Amino acid sequence: MKAIIAELVNHQPTGRQFIVDLATRTETLALVVEQLLNDLQDQNEVSLRRYFNNSSVLEWVGPMHRRRLEQH
Repeated sequence: MKAIIAELVNHQPTGRQFIVDLATRTETLALVVEQLLNDLQDQNEVSLRRYFNNSSVLEWVGPMHRRRLEQH
């Protein structure tokens, strides 16, 4: 989880296939990345825009993530 959050904060992904790209960069299953992003969105810590063709766009990441990284 820390690696995924670090990528979100330090190298905010762009593009419609960012979940797959983020999974590849963090060597994590795309399903795990997607679930984490869903959980974070439910907590209003990220905002995602989803499309019918199974693609998504990351709109913003909340400032709480940077603080979490600094604590560890």
